[in-house]
Amino acid sequence: MVETLDVVLRTSTATLLILYAGLAIRDGWQHKVVRYSVLAVITLSALFLSFPNFPLWVQVPLRLMDACNIAFIWWASLAMFDEDFRLKPIHWLGLLAYTGFVMPYRFLYFGWIDGLPDWMRHATDIVTLSLVAHLIWKIVSGLDEDLVNRRRRVRIIFVSFVIAAILISVIGENILQAQGYGQYSVTITALATLPVVAGLIFWVTRLQPETLLFQTVQIPEPKSLSIDPRDSAAHKRLMDMMEHERAWTEPGLTIGSLSEKVGLPEHQLRNLINRGMGHRNFASFLNGYRLTYAKSVLSNPEQARLPVLTIAMDAGFGSLAPFNRAFKAAEGITPTAFRAKALADQS
Repeated sequence: MVETLDVVLRTSTATLLILYAGLAIRDGWQHKVVRYSVLAVITLSALFLSFPNFPLWVQVPLRLMDACNIAFIWWASLAMFDEDFRLKPIHWLGLLAYTGFVMPYRFLYFGWIDGLPDWMRHATDIVTLSLVAHLIWKIVSGLDEDLVNRRRRVRIIFVSFVIAAILISVIGENILQAQGYGQYSVTITALATLPVVAGLIFWVTRLQPETLLFQTVQIPEPKSLSIDPRDSAAHKRLMDMMEHERAWTEPGLTIGSLSEKVGLPEHQLRNLINRGMGHRNFASFLNGYRLTYAKSVLSNPEQARLPVLTIAMDAGFGSLAPFNRAFKAAEGITPTAFRAKALADQS
């Protein structure tokens, strides 16, 4: 009975994961979040399909492949909620750390090594929970900056389900190992993953009845951004606050404090900046003003000796590091290089 349940859970979860991967590759490969999610679901599928009774030549590639799954889930989840996500040394370090601790257990599984010290299990759990903690912090800390209402709602739901699945997997595996039922640890992971994957597929797919009727699906033209007439007075106050009173120069300005300055409820201000003005997060809205100011100063020969730190602080950045990151993300070069080029072009 237990063996049957194991096969059913693992194969059904892997089937849904492979279905998602196929749809993602077909429809969204150009998006980095899709590419990272495909890596995550393929390595998870490898975990669920690595049945002990399979021949070794099938098990080995599957088990070695699944040693990266939690790290790839971490990557994909970060990319889902951060439009500016780029792989940085910390992300590669997390992948190497997780894989480095998991891979010896794969060697042990195949009998390539005789044993592992007890502390390895605890160290592996610590690395896994560290990735989970970092994911929670990144998703929750970005909640206030996010102007896309649907994505803001999904953040907490997503964190709850993904974190629960990972914790159930880690804790369940430790309990089963301690009780001598380690062979069913993957079953617990499949049980925790199945509802998350089913919900993901239900969320990202939509049936088009016209296709079943062999009719052409009409895709509506995207609407151009425009300010709702009911928001015109609020938009005027916002523009006055940003362009004349230069509210963007205030370090640490939040959408909550800006809503108080404008005299508009926070949810209405979010909607105005997002749907009316086309910004998907509050940082991009502020940085539009801040970087425009910074570029004008950096390209001014009369202010060529003004320190970059001073320009960053005058623009509203709290320190030099976030200014450099935002500037390079927008312009592709550092503020210093931008200044050198701009002044050289004028000479």
